[in-house]
Amino acid sequence: MLSSGVEGLTDTAIGLKEISTGIAKSPFSFTEIMLSSGADLDKSIRAAYQPVKDSVLTLGWAFEDEGRDPLRSILRLGRTIPVVGNFVPPLYDSPEKQSSNSKTFYTRGIYGPQNEIQNKQTTKEIIDYLSRTPEKRYVDSLPYMSGTVADVAFSMLGLNKSPAYRAFDQIKKQGIRKGETVNLAGHSGGVQRILDLSGLLGIRGIGVDKIAGVAGPAMGYYPNSWKSSFAGSPSNDKVSGLQKLLDPLLFTPNKNTDFSIKLPVTHKNLDDKSREKLYFEFIKKTLR
Repeated sequence: MLSSGVEGLTDTAIGLKEISTGIAKSPFSFTEIMLSSGADLDKSIRAAYQPVKDSVLTLGWAFEDEGRDPLRSILRLGRTIPVVGNFVPPLYDSPEKQSSNSKTFYTRGIYGPQNEIQNKQTTKEIIDYLSRTPEKRYVDSLPYMSGTVADVAFSMLGLNKSPAYRAFDQIKKQGIRKGETVNLAGHSGGVQRILDLSGLLGIRGIGVDKIAGVAGPAMGYYPNSWKSSFAGSPSNDKVSGLQKLLDPLLFTPNKNTDFSIKLPVTHKNLDDKSREKLYFEFIKKTLR
């Protein structure tokens, strides 16, 4: 049943906007993958279809009544305004206390496998590493299928946040509910994804204890966390260079940024075996 009044209209408007911008993003994703994959038509078509498929998830919000109020819905609508929307102060109903046993969710960067099982396999090593703690922390990945530079650009500019809606759907299927808290970690294009995800979780009353982001450009105002740490390696990575350039435009609670750590090249996602332990340890230390 469609949620009533302002909430239902707002959610419907946002859903239609996300779908339209997802369609607009498709040709950019298609062209990008065609150029980067050696003209692999099948992979390019899948990349073009993914943002539309993920954007459709936003319409589902119009049919859920989670106790929202008109002001919260209006502010959420304000955060969809291109360019400036990411800086509009949101109104969340998140838990007031941190949790010592929050589940941790990690997302890789762009250019991942389009098969969900294969995508999860690319993050198995870091998931296992983060899980090895005295308390046996629960850690799982949020598969990021067919991610592209277009995804990151559209998200940073507030045009389309379909990767975050897909991640929210994945967390929801894990049984996370209102009043609970989680930890979020991301790499490369996954950094903007988890920040947008933190906002969606806040709307649904789910708190974020800690955010850890590595070598990923991002910008906006994301207050749904108690602590956030970001790292990059601008001296040997162009994407980290962009991250450092945009860092003054990223606002999160208790933010800590370190650009001195030598980290793996971004979208190759752990291909540099000689330095991956530094990358793993930074995230593990942040989430400790």
